[in-house]
Amino acid sequence: MNSEKLTFGVIGLGNIGGFYGAKLQNAGYSVTFFEEYHYKAIEKEKVLSVKSPQGDFQVEPIHLTNDLAQMPKCDYVLLTLKSPQLDNSSILSQLPSFLKPNGAVLVMQNGFGTEEKIEKYIKPSQIITAVPFIIVQRTSPNRIMHLDYGLISLADYTVSNEPAGISPRLEKLESILKSADIECSLEEDYQTVRWQKLLWYIPFNALAVVLNANSKQLLTNANSCTMINELMLEIVAAAKSQGRDISEELVNQWMRSTQHMEPYPTSMKTDFDLKRPLEIESLIKEPIRRAKSQGVTLPKMEFLYSQLKFIEEHSLAFGQLV
Repeated sequence: MNSEKLTFGVIGLGNIGGFYGAKLQNAGYSVTFFEEYHYKAIEKEKVLSVKSPQGDFQVEPIHLTNDLAQMPKCDYVLLTLKSPQLDNSSILSQLPSFLKPNGAVLVMQNGFGTEEKIEKYIKPSQIITAVPFIIVQRTSPNRIMHLDYGLISLADYTVSNEPAGISPRLEKLESILKSADIECSLEEDYQTVRWQKLLWYIPFNALAVVLNANSKQLLTNANSCTMINELMLEIVAAAKSQGRDISEELVNQWMRSTQHMEPYPTSMKTDFDLKRPLEIESLIKEPIRRAKSQGVTLPKMEFLYSQLKFIEEHSLAFGQLV
């Protein structure tokens, strides 16, 4: 493939899709966004503005559709919708209609299970795990505010769940993304990448909802710090049950790095406040299931899952209680 003629599809023009898609278009690549919920508002202006410590920029006109049948054939598809949205749509089954035969899907969801679902519709060799670590918010349908970080960890998906190593395809993708000023790292094992992200994502996102707190509030209270640490240690144990060793030192690194972040409402807290479905099945239940299949129980995560299910199903009643 000639990188100068590469075509990207971005499924979901939210925080993640908006930021990385805008970066790619700003670098000169052909990008088509698929968006349903905010389609009319975005289509009206046909512009996407990004405010970032890396430099503010604006891309226009953006190519936008709310009909997958109108998507062009893509070399790369960035799948950025959250898992509840994917589970309640036919998007995955339609991937073959707009993915080139030698193209690839970048799976950017949190948690586990999306790659296995996609595998039903395209070849496993077309699946790349792409885990972003970024603090970014959408302040309006057409405006993205990037606060910090931005690294995407890339790894080839394997049906066997064994490490795939670093392939030439990943190296080529790294070069393409870096040409768009997107920081990325190449990893040998997609499972390890996902567990490392969950080490931070589960405690801070789930507790932000349960305790109605932002990241700074969670770290300035001794009780919530204890809960975060205990959840992280359970995630380390869960990863180990799957043959993935995550250093407990990474727990301390995440705690230290989070202390330097700007206080912000986490992604799950934002979803809860906007009364959207929470991504707790892939994020919490699936890791619990995988650990349990190897005889490892995660009591604190199981309790957290039950709390979140109650909150999600009875959000109005919960709001009255607090």
